[in-house]
Amino acid sequence: MKSTITPLNITPADILPNKAIKPGDVIVFSGVDIVSRLIQFVTRSPYSHVAIVISVEKGQIFIAESTLSGLDYKQQKLVEGVQIAALSNRITGASSIG
Repeated sequence: MKSTITPLNITPADILPNKAIKPGDVIVFSGVDIVSRLIQFVTRSPYSHVAIVISVEKGQIFIAESTLSGLDYKQQKLVEGVQIAALSNRITGASSIG
């Protein structure tokens, strides 16, 4: 399957009408921070992070991901490891998604 990279100037609302994003879909990210660049270098991949779509509710896309520390949408607090996040919040921290 051919993957595509979507430019950062989009929102989940822009994605949803064009592609049927559904639970179970995997989204890949290319970060811009030093850790992301290191991951890309070591793995020889253009991507540095992945997330799984867990739900699509009222046009909002929710993902499960694991990071060192992030705001968990459901718990409304910073947590380490697996977190639930709105895709729209994660797009701002990536240089591209696919």
